[in-house]
Amino acid sequence: MESSTLQTHPALFNGDVLFLVFSFLDAKDLLIAAQVCQQWRDVASTQGIWDELCEKLWSDKVYVPEQIKKLRKTKAKEAYLTSIKDSKRCIITNEELCSFEWNHRMKLTAGEMWMQTDPWWNRQPPRRNKFFMDNTVASYTEVDGEVKFNKVGKWRFIGNCNDLGERAVTETSGGYLRLHIAPIGREVPTQIFFRHNNWGFYTESCWSMSTGFPMPAKGEDPSLEDENLKITVEDFWPEAQAYNLGLPLPEEVNFAPFDSDSDNDSDNGDGDDGEGEGDADIDHDMDVDDADNAAVNPHNLNVPLPDGAQNLMGPMESENRGAIEGSSKRE
Repeated sequence: MESSTLQTHPALFNGDVLFLVFSFLDAKDLLIAAQVCQQWRDVASTQGIWDELCEKLWSDKVYVPEQIKKLRKTKAKEAYLTSIKDSKRCIITNEELCSFEWNHRMKLTAGEMWMQTDPWWNRQPPRRNKFFMDNTVASYTEVDGEVKFNKVGKWRFIGNCNDLGERAVTETSGGYLRLHIAPIGREVPTQIFFRHNNWGFYTESCWSMSTGFPMPAKGEDPSLEDENLKITVEDFWPEAQAYNLGLPLPEEVNFAPFDSDSDNDSDNGDGDDGEGEGDADIDHDMDVDDADNAAVNPHNLNVPLPDGAQNLMGPMESENRGAIEGSSKRE
């Protein structure tokens, strides 16, 4: 088409026509089109176009922060771009941590005993944990529609983990999670937060992982299988070694013992008073099925020990050790 035709043909510059054409573009092409001229920029920034893009982008995502969802109502373009940036954030807020149901399983590095007893490895629903705003953590089950909590310890954020890099800690957020398990009276190796391609949060330690969204069954999501996870025992060597030897972890804090009877009024994390922990039955047995304490039985840790440590901890199973060394390669 000749340039004179481009200059005089009114349909090419009609806002309605541009809107129709631009509605077929993806976000990247829209941003490019917006650089052509002011008219194209105005149409390419139309609320309706970006609202539809938000709908498509978020349709298969398990988590988009509420403030971004609210922003979409008036500034859909900004909401779209902000949500992509947020999906890479690995710092979690206290409110987010406490709002999710965390599904937990062990890694192969925990040892054969844990593979035999962990529900996920046996094609059963994974263990479930819940965090509360009073810094307590509980495992819980649901029987006949009734939620039953079993408080197992305390949680806190720390600023560094095995020299893997600093992650800022504030009173309201953090990137490294440390759990103090009450029945064993100590902290267990740190959980590191990551983001899945569905935008959900998940955590890894050297011996376990948890997802803040329904955990896919074994074989359903290769990215969450052990061979594709990010953290190895070698990454956690300072913590793994200290835990195996019964020594305090770096930055370990000893929480005062707590009475689960006194914690029935904890905030449920969502801010709702009607469905919080106080409305559920509390199991005072303190049977730890948060299996992050895999190292309670040192014979199933399968972590190389320093010279002389065998006498302290007993022999390791060579067969299990070989399996772990073969599966702990970083992706």
